[in-house]
Amino acid sequence: MSIFAITKAVSSMDSKMAFRTAVAGDMTRIESLIRSEKNNPLVWMPDKVLRKHFQDLADGKAGAVVAVEGEEIVGVASYEWGDIKPQFSKEPHGYIYLIIVKDGFRNLGRGTQLAKLATQELAKKGYSKIFAERQVENAASERMVKNAGFQDFKTFYDPDRRTAGSRKTTVGICTVTQD
Repeated sequence: MSIFAITKAVSSMDSKMAFRTAVAGDMTRIESLIRSEKNNPLVWMPDKVLRKHFQDLADGKAGAVVAVEGEEIVGVASYEWGDIKPQFSKEPHGYIYLIIVKDGFRNLGRGTQLAKLATQELAKKGYSKIFAERQVENAASERMVKNAGFQDFKTFYDPDRRTAGSRKTTVGICTVTQD
């Protein structure tokens, strides 16, 4: 897999954003960005789950794409593959674990771009069904995944993970055709 193949520069009025596959040297900065959102009531990230996910990233059992401005990672989408969510699909599939864009860089399409790139990476691994979850009330997340090609798959009451609003999760699915 070539970093060049998925790197895309996005120009805005005063910045240049690059999107690329995360590398081992990014992990500390990715973890810092993710942990900065830990108290967001729309994001479910208990420490035990995060530690396992960070270990999976370090071990190559999960992947990530990042948005970078200068030397700063301002967005990340991490993903997993295999039999991650058997309640969604009996066959192996891709799963976008999280997408986070740093405050000040949101609502400019960066999360959508990260979701698209994560989907492309999972498709390259041979997965045609890719799932992503969001809290029902998270309108920005809803726009992001729908703009990335996901359609609502199912919604369910999720009180163990959702502490705000309706306490429901919506699962989105993106079906990728293999070339």
